[in-house]
Amino acid sequence: MPAFRIENRCIAPATFNQLRQLAGWGALDERMVEAGLRNSVQCWCALTGDEVVGFVRLVGDGVLKLSVEELLVHPDHRRRGIAQALMEALMTYVRSLPTGCTINLMAAPEITRFYEKFGFRVRPPERPGMQIRL
Repeated sequence: MPAFRIENRCIAPATFNQLRQLAGWGALDERMVEAGLRNSVQCWCALTGDEVVGFVRLVGDGVLKLSVEELLVHPDHRRRGIAQALMEALMTYVRSLPTGCTINLMAAPEITRFYEKFGFRVRPPERPGMQIRL
C-alpha cells in the first residue's frame, strides 16, 4: 500500500473533474470548476507520488460561514485513511478560526458517522437544509 501525503493547495480543474467522475458525481464545466476552485477559502489534496488521489475544500466567507465541499478519494485508494487525513487537515484549519464560525456540509445518511467523528451533527428534521442547482 503506497503512502500518501496531504498538501494545502488546490488541484487542476481536469483532475477535480476526474475525481468527481470516479466518485460517480459527473464532470462539471471546466471554466466553472476553475473559477470555483480559485475562489475556495482553502483546499487540501492527497498525493501518492505526483498523483492526486484525494481532495477536499472549504468555501464561504472565511469567517462567519464555511462549507465543506467535495471530499473525494480515488476509488483505487479508498480505505487507506485518505479521507480521514484530509478532514483532519481541514479541521486543524477550522479550529484556528474565530469562535462563532459555522461550518456546514451535506452528507448521505450512510456516511454521517464519518463526519460525526469530527464534531459534525445531523440537522434536526425541523431544521432541514435546502438547495437549488442552476
